[in-house]
Amino acid sequence: MLPFNTKKTNPNIINLAVMLAAFAAAVPASALTGATWKKYFGLTPEQKPAFDQANKDKAEKVKALKAQEEGGIQDLRGQVDAKASDDQIKGTFSRLRAATQAIHAAEDGFWSQAARILTPTQQAKLLLKSHPPKNPPGLASRPAASGTPSPIPGDSAVSASGKTPAQEWKVYFALTPTQKQPFDDANQTKRQSLKQEHEDAEKAIEELSRKVGAQASDAEIAPAFAAARRALAAPVRTEEIFWDEVAGILTPTQQAKLYLKGKPLRK
Repeated sequence: MLPFNTKKTNPNIINLAVMLAAFAAAVPASALTGATWKKYFGLTPEQKPAFDQANKDKAEKVKALKAQEEGGIQDLRGQVDAKASDDQIKGTFSRLRAATQAIHAAEDGFWSQAARILTPTQQAKLLLKSHPPKNPPGLASRPAASGTPSPIPGDSAVSASGKTPAQEWKVYFALTPTQKQPFDDANQTKRQSLKQEHEDAEKAIEELSRKVGAQASDAEIAPAFAAARRALAAPVRTEEIFWDEVAGILTPTQQAKLYLKGKPLRK
């Protein structure tokens, strides 16, 4: 339904609105920029000051926290390479995890604020701008991304010649026979959970995108938006559960090595 009285509105304005709606339905929100995004997002003059302030506050907070996180990664890498004590590494890794958790908390806080400012449709559009569906309605499917193994952190222990990366990693990670089975079980549980959760999140995002593209009502979009937010949060919880679990299996140094395996060196 068009949000105005078509009997009293200039036909040219009606045609422009219809064209804009069709364009927005065919193009992912993530691809909209500048004036096109502003028109699509549809902030009212009453909403704009509060939303702009909430967005600014979140951006500043997340920027500072990400700087802390990056600093923590570099500190942790330096301690591992220098073969610091488990106690030293444990403290740094704990602070690093706290910074990561604070980033997620800041994002959640922003969405709580946004819910008091924006309509469900606007919230959905904003979410889809940062989390576009892989296969937007009306567009060709993207080819599946091929997985690439994570690089092994730099350390003299993994520089021996004649070994495959997998063999080098095993030597470097140094799991004991007692640790191996519980760690393998925890890792497998995490992988299975994440696989399902990422699939569920993509389905929820696609459903939300479909409803927004179809210009569904706020009442219809609200539960789809809530479902998408829950689905996107699930992998974060799974990662936290995994790290809590392996803290009872691995040494702090092993936890740090495992964490850094997924954090390649920045050039």
